[in-house]
Amino acid sequence: MSFPRKRESRILLKSYSVCIMASKKNGTLYIGVTSDLIKRVYEHKSENVVGFTSKYRVNRLVYFEQTTDIQSAIQREEQVKKWNRKWRMRLIEEQNPNWDDLYDQLIYDWIPVLHSSAPAAFAGMTKRGQYLSCTIRMSRRSSLRSLQKFSASRAFGESA
Repeated sequence: MSFPRKRESRILLKSYSVCIMASKKNGTLYIGVTSDLIKRVYEHKSENVVGFTSKYRVNRLVYFEQTTDIQSAIQREEQVKKWNRKWRMRLIEEQNPNWDDLYDQLIYDWIPVLHSSAPAAFAGMTKRGQYLSCTIRMSRRSSLRSLQKFSASRAFGESA
């Protein structure tokens, strides 16, 4: 007689991010807080957000911090906004001396690495977009291409 196995439950903590975006090295800076860093940076990069960031072409993620507490994220954002420019520049350059755009690395680290059976990997995903564990490794280019195809098919209601 076999007994049903106990299901593993994973608790995914909500994270909040304070980010600094720049137009270029030593350029215009934008400081913000968000609960979905990848989505927010994408919005700025695609210039879907009308305002300061699109006007000054602030679209490079150069620094971010993450926490599980929204109040501490908001306090940190306000603190950094009050700093003078020299302090902000030092903060960025301590972690990112070349002012590289951290968005690609963020995508590579957080989005499950996909292969040609991407729809199967995402079959159990909810509408809110839970993070899934995936052990299959492929090149970044093919992984992102698979994700884009899958996302496009879901957006237009095509079956996976």
